[in-house]
Amino acid sequence: MFNLWKHPKTQAIRLYIAPKLIKPAIAAAGEQWKPKTVKAWLQEDGDSWALQVAVRTDDPVPPDSIEALKAALLTSADLTGQELWADLIGVLGIIRPKKT
Repeated sequence: MFNLWKHPKTQAIRLYIAPKLIKPAIAAAGEQWKPKTVKAWLQEDGDSWALQVAVRTDDPVPPDSIEALKAALLTSADLTGQELWADLIGVLGIIRPKKT
């Protein structure tokens, strides 16, 4: 469901949403984007997290379309948006380095 990426210098974690969840989320959002043009990831935001979405397209992407895609992605990933980052990382079995 997620693909882990760590920044090589800061060790900041991004959890990219797997492509198999992106395609149906695009359809659920009522969009025609090609799945390879959409990237979606979770990243730490204090104690919580934020869902980030990037769409590569020649046309401007309306904010409503991004919000619809985010809602569909949360549903397909079985997330409420209220989970704590530490709990999410813990469930996935990711060990975070201690901050010094």
